[in-house]
Amino acid sequence: MKLYITIFIYLLFSTFLSAQKDEWIVRFDEQPLIENLKNTSSDIISVQNLSDALDIYLFKFGTQLSSDEVEKKLSHLNHIRHITPNMEVEQRRLPNDPLYSDQYYLDLIQAERAWDETTGKTNDDNDYVIALLDDGFDTRHPDISRNIWANQGEIPDDGIDNDSNGFIDDYLGLNIEDNNDKHNVAEHGTQVLGILGADGDNGEGISGVMWDANILLISNVSNVGEIIAGLDYLYEMKLLYMSSNGEQGANVIINNFSGGLSRFFPSDFPDWCAMYDLLGTVGILSVGSVANSNFNVETEGDLPTLCTSPFLITVTNTDRNDVRSSLAAFGATSVDLAAPGENILSTGLNNEYIEFFGTSASAPQIAGAIGLMYNVDCDAIQELHNSNPSQLALTMKNALLDGVDQLPSMNESVSGGRLNLFNSMLELGVICGSSEIDELSIADISPNPISVSSINSVSLEYVTDVFTEHTLLINDQLGRLVYYQKFTPPTFGEKQLLLNQIPVLSPGIYSFSIMNENDIASTSVVIIE
Repeated sequence: MKLYITIFIYLLFSTFLSAQKDEWIVRFDEQPLIENLKNTSSDIISVQNLSDALDIYLFKFGTQLSSDEVEKKLSHLNHIRHITPNMEVEQRRLPNDPLYSDQYYLDLIQAERAWDETTGKTNDDNDYVIALLDDGFDTRHPDISRNIWANQGEIPDDGIDNDSNGFIDDYLGLNIEDNNDKHNVAEHGTQVLGILGADGDNGEGISGVMWDANILLISNVSNVGEIIAGLDYLYEMKLLYMSSNGEQGANVIINNFSGGLSRFFPSDFPDWCAMYDLLGTVGILSVGSVANSNFNVETEGDLPTLCTSPFLITVTNTDRNDVRSSLAAFGATSVDLAAPGENILSTGLNNEYIEFFGTSASAPQIAGAIGLMYNVDCDAIQELHNSNPSQLALTMKNALLDGVDQLPSMNESVSGGRLNLFNSMLELGVICGSSEIDELSIADISPNPISVSSINSVSLEYVTDVFTEHTLLINDQLGRLVYYQKFTPPTFGEKQLLLNQIPVLSPGIYSFSIMNENDIASTSVVIIE
């Protein structure tokens, strides 16, 4: 019976993942005298009645106490039923954008789990840039404007090439035809931009794959020459960034162009394909969407899909049923992977939101995925980006392809599957360090038994497949909570918790448990003299 009571207490706490250690909730079997409560201890700062009906009170102490210490300080009070810590509720990592529930594809690609790790740039020091080449963008859309990159080396509208990159007033990117940053307004590019980087969790519209991003815009791209010129602009901006130690230029890591030429081969436009290798030399990946027609690109031709650069990622389209669309091309050695591309809700003109169809909707999900992968909490990524950006770019591409969900309809592709953003993040363990990932369990606790004198040298090893906040709970033989500690597992590296903050525990048998949003794992620990 005691075990069931303890499990119930754990489940009760599953809503709570952090605590105010100087605040304790006390429930009485009958209403106590308020005067007695306030005069209980000099450590008590205040007593607040939380519920008249249930006789529940909140005690706030001036010092942090264990449950045993609180119980001693309140020992002269009669009819105490429960003493529990006051714990803060978890902030769930789902955006508050009102149309988010209509964005089925974000759940399909496991974006929610990835957002627990990162939503993109986390501070002003993070300067990774994602570039979009397209026909035009409505930069005034309120769900877009915050994530548009600005060239800090340029003074807007002064008629001077301040950063000496060959372009005047390219402060908000480049209109490739007019050589300024006054972007053409067009629906296609606005839709692509919203899928990649609509401002997430801002209470407005939709959420992009990246909530927080630096998106460099290149507009009025409508022919092969403009594609080459736009890609060259990115190359020069990355060179300028590298040569100025980050003071100028743009730290571009990936670009997206949701367009192409059906039934053409690399021999028809070799210079277009050559641009992808050139960008790769400075660590820039490129994403291209395949044709919106059901044919084999390897026999009938498609650009840029058939460009052989290892730095190019080519994307086809799956539908709501996770099947490759009958209106999307395929190729066993040339089409890398798929992403959802049917009924994709995105930003439109005039501050509206509209559904988008086709491989043009699939490609920006890949660009956003790479953007998030660069932003995971892993020092090795930044170190490799500084020392060998080309190698890092290829590592990111490999992780992306290795993390896909396998689909029967994608057997004629390189990866055989559809984007799974969270799985691809986990594949970065190859450079960030990795440990076993599985359902929550306690693998080992050492030493056990534990002597009272060595309680602060305990090491607990665990396994988990959830990377949001966890809670360690220690209960005594009566099921009373005597200690708790919140922690967030590292995505990479060993899952080991050093319990050097545990208070002195009396000899006896205790239950040590780890709890996350999905599960709980427990083990018995013996404390000896």
